[in-house]
Amino acid sequence: MSPEKDQIGKLSVAAGLLRNSINLIKPRQTLFIFSHMRSYSTLLSHLLGSHPEITGYAEMHQSYRNSLDVLRLRVKVLMANDYELKGRYVLDKVLHNERVISDAILNSPATAVIFLVREPQGSLRSIFKMGKKVPDMAWVSQPAALLEYYCQRLAELEVLSRRRRTPAYFLNGDLLLTHSRETLQSVSTYLGLHTQLSESYQIFRHTGESGYGDFSETVRSGHIIREEKKDDAHFEPQILAEAWDAYERCVNTLNKYCEVNPVTQDVSLVEVPAELSKKALEI
Repeated sequence: MSPEKDQIGKLSVAAGLLRNSINLIKPRQTLFIFSHMRSYSTLLSHLLGSHPEITGYAEMHQSYRNSLDVLRLRVKVLMANDYELKGRYVLDKVLHNERVISDAILNSPATAVIFLVREPQGSLRSIFKMGKKVPDMAWVSQPAALLEYYCQRLAELEVLSRRRRTPAYFLNGDLLLTHSRETLQSVSTYLGLHTQLSESYQIFRHTGESGYGDFSETVRSGHIIREEKKDDAHFEPQILAEAWDAYERCVNTLNKYCEVNPVTQDVSLVEVPAELSKKALEI
């Protein structure tokens, strides 16, 4: 980029921020999706970000230590959303343990939290497939490293749920596909939205771009796709058994500390296959 174009770009950003200076400091709530990679977090954030009371649809890759970080989020979301900041929630999703969430932010009255978890077989296969397409994520093609990420992230979600002094909301990602209407109705109620979340969503400026979430063709459809494509990724039984063990622990903890999607009480969620239980592998 030439120096002239770079200068014009900086001036344009400055002008956009100046126009929205009052809007940036307006009272709003921060809505966090605490999750892991390939949990349907991009789908959920797009469904949420398409609602008139919520702005934000992508991962902003930052920590939250104090109110300045919340303001920084608003600036990033404003720029990613074509300088529009609407509604009463500003959304970010946090998928990695290196992102610090202070107690002051986690337990602020202006913070709402959704925990999102997906069962391990679908998660690990999807992360593995993504790693083959992204050079910077070649590490996820190593089963041991992939397992370590998944288990450590679920353990951190447990910690966050215990640190949260008021109940957050726990959502099993698979229910977004299998019980969409009931699940979105439940999320809408938790957030106090005036209208229910829709099963369709907007295509935003960075939808489908690497670094902002899911970059597959699926996310560009603008609606929930229930038939997931299968892939040929296979993992050793011991790897899957450890992942299922971490998943079960996390789900039990989130069920204890969070407000749970009532749909889970009426349907049988995916359970650990008997042949992959640790007890079975030890025989």
